Amino acid sequence: MASEASSSANGDGVSASSAIDFLTLCHRLKTTKRAGWVKREVNNPESVADHMFRMGLMALIASDMTGVDRNKCVKMAIVHDIAEGTEFVHLFLEAQMLKTQ
Repeated sequence: MASEASSSANGDGVSASSAIDFLTLCHRLKTTKRAGWVKREVNNPESVADHMFRMGLMALIASDMTGVDRNKCVKMAIVHDIAEGTEFVHLFLEAQMLKTQ
């Protein structure tokens, strides 16, 4: 038990604090509206979590196709928009807007 705690503290594993931070970010995605929809002023935009859940289900269905790695497909679908829960997506959108002006 003590060795598990020390390995996490040394960077060899995921610390409890990092896991909690990640789960807090994921929780925030339930109420975070998709940035692209907000930017385009879409009425009642879906949340990032709604979108990621639907994409995960789509990946489950699509992964029945020959040559598609189910695990990779589902993992990518579930995490592909996590950045929308951070400030980085807003910086990216601002940079895009500056390019188009």
